[in-house]
Amino acid sequence: MSEGSAEASISYESTGDKNSWKLAPWIEVRRNQLKELMKSTEEKKEEIAAATFFQFFDEDFEYCQKEELERGESSGEKKNFYKLFLKMFRSMPVKNKYGGKSLSHWFLKHFIGWVEEKEIERNLRIDYMSEEITELALYRASKDLQFSNNLHRIFDITPAEQKERVLKLIRENISVQNYKKAADIAVNNGVVDKFSFKELVLPLILCDRVQVAWQLLAVSKTFQKEYIQFLDQFVAQPDEFVDSYFEPYKDQLKTTLDRYKGKNLIQLIQRFFTGPARQFKFDLEEAIDAPRFDLFGKQKALRYYIGQRWVENTMKDAAYCQHVKSIFQNKNYQLLHFFLNDLWDRKKKEFRIDAISWMIHYDISQFEYCVPHEMQKFFRNPHPNLIEHAYQLIELRNEQDVPNQNEQLYVYEKEKKFPIKWVKTENEFDEFCSILKAIDNVPGNSDTVFIGYDSEMKNVHFMAKDSMPVALIQLFLHDTAYLIDCVELDKIGMNADRWTDLMHIIFDSMCIKLVGFDIRNDMEVLFGSSVLNSTFKVEDIKNELCLKNLIEKLTELDNEILKIGTKTCKLNTVVQSLLGLEMDKSEQCSNWEYRPLRKDQIVYAAMDAVIVIELFQKVHELAKEKGIGMEQLIQYSSPNAPRKEKLKRDNRKLDKISWEELYEVLHTHRNTEKPLKRPSELKLIMDLMLFGLGKNLRRFGVDTIHPKGVYEFNEIAAKNKLLPLTEQRLIITVPTKKLDELKLAYEDHLVIIPSTESKTNLEILCDFFDFFNLDIRLEDNIFEGTADSSKSNESIE
Repeated sequence: MSEGSAEASISYESTGDKNSWKLAPWIEVRRNQLKELMKSTEEKKEEIAAATFFQFFDEDFEYCQKEELERGESSGEKKNFYKLFLKMFRSMPVKNKYGGKSLSHWFLKHFIGWVEEKEIERNLRIDYMSEEITELALYRASKDLQFSNNLHRIFDITPAEQKERVLKLIRENISVQNYKKAADIAVNNGVVDKFSFKELVLPLILCDRVQVAWQLLAVSKTFQKEYIQFLDQFVAQPDEFVDSYFEPYKDQLKTTLDRYKGKNLIQLIQRFFTGPARQFKFDLEEAIDAPRFDLFGKQKALRYYIGQRWVENTMKDAAYCQHVKSIFQNKNYQLLHFFLNDLWDRKKKEFRIDAISWMIHYDISQFEYCVPHEMQKFFRNPHPNLIEHAYQLIELRNEQDVPNQNEQLYVYEKEKKFPIKWVKTENEFDEFCSILKAIDNVPGNSDTVFIGYDSEMKNVHFMAKDSMPVALIQLFLHDTAYLIDCVELDKIGMNADRWTDLMHIIFDSMCIKLVGFDIRNDMEVLFGSSVLNSTFKVEDIKNELCLKNLIEKLTELDNEILKIGTKTCKLNTVVQSLLGLEMDKSEQCSNWEYRPLRKDQIVYAAMDAVIVIELFQKVHELAKEKGIGMEQLIQYSSPNAPRKEKLKRDNRKLDKISWEELYEVLHTHRNTEKPLKRPSELKLIMDLMLFGLGKNLRRFGVDTIHPKGVYEFNEIAAKNKLLPLTEQRLIITVPTKKLDELKLAYEDHLVIIPSTESKTNLEILCDFFDFFNLDIRLEDNIFEGTADSSKSNESIE
């Protein structure tokens, strides 16, 4: 016998449990022999493996025959050849190592060949086939589905028998509450549709195995809809309703019911739609499959837009109308009732005029049930002035027209300067790519072409998985502003490869320099999408120029270069100082996904791409007067450009300041008449631009998490909302152009601290301490030890 034979080993015995085998030494010897074979450089591995397997089969068969002769008629368990075979099959080396999958396949294939060569299949089945063996084979076939055909052949198992065994096995696992195993077997054997939502999916939810449940949803459209309907039934319901639903399942429940209540539930559903539903391309629509959730989200959005338009007065009326019309594309009378009631119930004249104007716009009769009771009472004896003002408001809104189909718009309309061209069809897209390619294709051309860049974002929390994350990309070159309409191109099914080609043309160019203001943020959003993130990394882009960095660098070098003083480096501030122009930023809150865009929106978007080039030219002109050439400007414009160290007072790192000095400054930034908070009480998620602040706060004992990109930020923030209230974190951010989206998605967790622009580390810390009224003590000495930096990489489970 070989080294791996029965006689060379201690025992052939199993543990006796049909589903649990003890790894006997004889198997370990054989496994090692097979591992060495698969790791070797032998070219004819299968032939060598086949010969080895034949030897194993001969030895095992001889062992069983010999044992049977020696046993005679004595009592005791008969050694079973098929049982040894199944034990060896299960013990093949791990399938993702040493070619294990091939070994398992060869093992079954050559067993069939060995049986046929020996012509002993009939005798084997007579001597060794039993109900127990069939059960073991059925079990193994249901576990190793890719090998089931060969196992069926070897053990003479019919498809009907296999299916019956699989269903039985699933029910057995359900009966002992092994729901994950039941789900795995159901998915692997394609029998998910034989079980109900309450049998397979609900138990996993109760046991807090939601991600396993998602695997069932991935193969069952019925379960997809039933799962979201299960969650949707709890939206806007009182806590008592949720408690009563789960009461019959309290013995199975291993998760907190807070997850299915109030804001936690809303975030759970939102995470489902933006996570697994998008990942697995579930066939779901919020408005149809989750009507309560859809209604709740739209109500919240309407309330926010009303506040922005009429309370804070920070949103243009035209933008407000876009948002409202976008929500009411499909007339929903329940939502209209909420909207009209919210406006009317605020009791101020402008709100009520607005409510009446929307009734007129949507041709709603005063008697329709969507009209709130108090409004109906008004119409019984209406005030003519209010109705007249409503018609005037409608007339004003109708004047916010969109351009005609062939109307040519210009960035500077009066001078007819810088025409605006759309890129919204595949032909226009190809033509624009040709224009960009021509920049590098001119023989002998080594001149740099500066292209202005800006983008307008979609609502990243609700966009489709495989769509572009931006609604509009604005590029200014050759005295023309090109607007790439990502919304329209998504509608016509623009292939992801086409977007990749465009980005390669731009970012692989030897001649193009892309100029933007704080352009790195735009790049992170663009390349954070599933369309582009596998091809492009922000840190690999070398031809982007950040105008904000350039201006800050020149001001640090010599304030006399640009003479803008110590003003905050915001685009509109710098444009006013250097170009003498007032930039209207009121369109920034527009709905950039709504089509058609208004003239003001179009010009606003194009202007942002033009103005960065005009500003760059002006900065170049002023820098040249001080002897600073273009090469230096490009170096200073790099998003990764080294910064000149400021005065010690302004830019010292914390570890360069003594603890006593730091304490003297910070401990005065608190109000002892109000409740104080210790730093260790804070649990925070830091927005991307606040990494430095987060690191400094961690020194004081604040528990901070630092996401590494936009998508990781959204994922962590969404998971945060699913945690029990006592474990949830605040999200720290500063005013930016994406603030409106953050408010809409994370309003209850969002903390907006003062802008950090042009501030030193110490000034930023002082602002933070003022905001949170933090209490530090002299004995805290943060420099005596270093906080555990691993906290910055924690994830929310």
